[in-house]
Amino acid sequence: MRRVFSRFCEGLQKVENSIKSKGHSFMWNEHLGYILTCPSNLGTGLRGGVHLKIPLLCKHEKFDALLKEMRLQKRGTGGVDTEATDGTFDISNIDRLGTSEVQQVQCVIDGVELFIKMEKALRAGENIDHLMPMSLVDRPTAPEPDKIETIETSARMKIPTLENHLRLPQNDKCLDTT
Repeated sequence: MRRVFSRFCEGLQKVENSIKSKGHSFMWNEHLGYILTCPSNLGTGLRGGVHLKIPLLCKHEKFDALLKEMRLQKRGTGGVDTEATDGTFDISNIDRLGTSEVQQVQCVIDGVELFIKMEKALRAGENIDHLMPMSLVDRPTAPEPDKIETIETSARMKIPTLENHLRLPQNDKCLDTT
């Protein structure tokens, strides 16, 4: 994908130079970036997509949340508003505005690499929770306050405090922070 992106940039630069040689330029706004025919493409206008066959991952209960978390979108391989066939999707960046072209392409690369790892793990019958972003990991709920066991402190038990860990030693090379 990096090589494709490099070739794309080289080709785009040639097109832009040709347009400039005729006294024209692409429409650009300091706040919105490139102005294109579709408002959803304001900014970079870049949609970097990869066709990816992930028949098991796409059925996972957290797949849509995973896409959202990773700032990616799925389409069928026939384009906008098409269905995926055999679990094959066009995976691309959602963002066009607020991030650079390089960040957008890297987002797709990172997502595709993770999706491939997840699909392989699912094919092997493994759980993929350890591969999920932390925001999507199910965390155990906290126990009710009346069910929490308390620890009695006594002279036999010394519990370190944060203050003890943060206090710097005092000598001629250290500042006294107390």
